[in-house]
Amino acid sequence: MPKVSSKKNVYETKYDEHAISQALRTIKDGMGQIKVRQQFNVPRATLQFRTSEKFRNKTIHGPKPILKGLKEEYWKTRL
Repeated sequence: MPKVSSKKNVYETKYDEHAISQALRTIKDGMGQIKVRQQFNVPRATLQFRTSEKFRNKTIHGPKPILKGLKEEYWKTRL
């Protein structure tokens, strides 16, 4: 009989966005990545990507908004 696996999330994370932001702040303050990784339990690859230029220079897809903030919300409700 073949093994049947349940539909679980295979990639469960043991950290959240708050832990990542704290870890990045700690790295910026001067602590090494290995110690930060162990302290906040965030993967090495995640820390490397978040500190790289690729993450900072992410492009936003779609056209730029013409109206700003409240004006755009006002017209969304009117249309």
